[in-house]
Amino acid sequence: MTQIMDVARKAFSPFGRVKVVDIGANPIGGDAPYQALIDNDMCSLYGFEPQLEAYEKLLDLDHPNATYVNAAVGDG
Repeated sequence: MTQIMDVARKAFSPFGRVKVVDIGANPIGGDAPYQALIDNDMCSLYGFEPQLEAYEKLLDLDHPNATYVNAAVGDG
């Protein structure tokens, strides 16, 4: 994974931190697909999670560049 992250860091560096928006941020079934970006301080995450228990677990992860919102996103 290190070689992939080295390439990603080089590709993204001119643009600053990657901005990720996750609608339904509850990590069901394992890590989020952008977890390596979080672990390597390469992204800012904005996650929406309407389920209170899942939202509180996300807050407990204490990612320094993550903002979680306890709300749903949709048209209704």
